[in-house]
Amino acid sequence: MKFLFLLASLFAAAQAQFSIGAPKAGTTLVPGQNVVIQVIEPINTSAEAGEEEVSLVIGIVPCPASGCPAPSANLGEILFIGQYKSQGQIGNTLNTFENFTFVVPSDISGSASIQVQHAILTTLPGDVSQPGVEYASLPVNIGTSGPTGPSGATLNIHPTSNAAKCVGIKGGVYANGTAVDVFDCNNSATQSWQWNGDSLVSVNPVDQSQWCLDAGVETSWADGVLMKIWKCFSNLPQQTWTPVTTSGTIKLPSGNFCLDLTNGVLTNGNVLQIWTCTSGDANQVWTATST
Repeated sequence: MKFLFLLASLFAAAQAQFSIGAPKAGTTLVPGQNVVIQVIEPINTSAEAGEEEVSLVIGIVPCPASGCPAPSANLGEILFIGQYKSQGQIGNTLNTFENFTFVVPSDISGSASIQVQHAILTTLPGDVSQPGVEYASLPVNIGTSGPTGPSGATLNIHPTSNAAKCVGIKGGVYANGTAVDVFDCNNSATQSWQWNGDSLVSVNPVDQSQWCLDAGVETSWADGVLMKIWKCFSNLPQQTWTPVTTSGTIKLPSGNFCLDLTNGVLTNGNVLQIWTCTSGDANQVWTATST
């Protein structure tokens, strides 16, 4: 009996990792446009217990002034009912993910919450079946534009030495691993960025998918690591940046590395890097202008 209790406790601890990986908390969603909702599920590492999918429900609910309802009480307008089907593991973590694309409802505005319910059936030793339900929620806004200022505004990012150059996605290709470079400003979507929480995001105009400036796995950070985009995930150190400050730097707050104009070269196609933050280094100073 103690063994079963311990096993159930471990299973409950694993459930606590169930979460919503995208969009970022506080993101402004535009009615009629697509949004990618990413569900993150921990990997069951118990050799003694098996899991069977029952159902996954995703909804969105408006939030009154008194606050958003708990997902266990109100799932709101239902966007999906089905089963969770992992699309892969998240890096070296013990988590998997599945992305769902939905059209943002036009009948909700203002503060809202994405609500998720996941029902599973766990088989314990002795063919004991234990049902379980896990919940997750994420606050968002629904409107026509993001908040003002550096967080949420649609921006071009420029090296401070030349406002005619913009940070963009090399070749205009939205895909995991595409390099981030400096190029002549050309009003393209791939040179348009916005701060969603603490991530610098480019939005693919074709399907509204979000792609984050990514510095690679934290354990590999070093001077000269080249920049790329990657599908956005919550709470990844490599996608967490401090917005342009009064000093003009864009910094990885969990390490002393700043976005850096590689070798100070403004030639089109020069891929950006990270470098140890250095006060007064012009290669690490950026300006932002509204698009």
